[in-house]
Amino acid sequence: KKKKKKNTVSAGTPTVSPVASSRAEKFVQAFGGRENIKTLGACATRLRAHLVDIQRLDEVALKHLGARGIIKAKDGQVQVVIGADVEFVYDEIKPYLQ
Repeated sequence: KKKKKKNTVSAGTPTVSPVASSRAEKFVQAFGGRENIKTLGACATRLRAHLVDIQRLDEVALKHLGARGIIKAKDGQVQVVIGADVEFVYDEIKPYLQ
C-alpha cells in the first residue's frame, strides 16, 4: 500500500492550489485570491497591487511563478518584480479579476 502524504505547508512550500491550471490563476491565488486584490496594475517591470490583507500574500508562490523580487509597502501595497514581460503576465491576470 502507498502512504498518503499529508497536505502540510513548510516555509519553502507555496500555498497555491495545484488545481489552479493557468499561470494567471496561480498569481491571483498567490495574491490571496480575487477578493483580496483591491487593485492591480503594471509598470515597466513590476506588478503593483493593493491588497485587503497583505498577510495573505504568498511570497514563496510568487517566487515559484518567476518573481525576481517582492517589495511590501504600507497599507497593503506590494510590488512584484517580474521583468520585461510583466505586461503579458498582467494581461493574463486581468480576466481573472473581473
